[in-house]
Amino acid sequence: MGESSQISTTELLSATAPETGPCPRWCATKAEHPDEPYHIGCYRAVDLSLAELYPVADLAPDLYARLERGFRADETVIDVVVKDRYDIELTLAEAGDLAEILAALIREAGTA
Repeated sequence: MGESSQISTTELLSATAPETGPCPRWCATKAEHPDEPYHIGCYRAVDLSLAELYPVADLAPDLYARLERGFRADETVIDVVVKDRYDIELTLAEAGDLAEILAALIREAGTA
């Protein structure tokens, strides 16, 4: 499996921090957005070892995920980005389901 690393969001984003209520424990920075300011957690990156097989292999980081929540939102989401091209947001329940599927696949591969 690829190595995991943590990069401070403030290193990757330059945003003005609005003063709107306390941040959640995981918040690394507050960012302004025209529709709604939001909290952003630290990126967690994974280097994809098979990425060299694809034409966009020179982009970095390969895969990263972070927590996000709009100041007025009721739910935190997990933002997953692959190769700076493919971006999806998962609810915490969806991310939990995905984690269970991945864990089951890893267990299955270990018993083959």
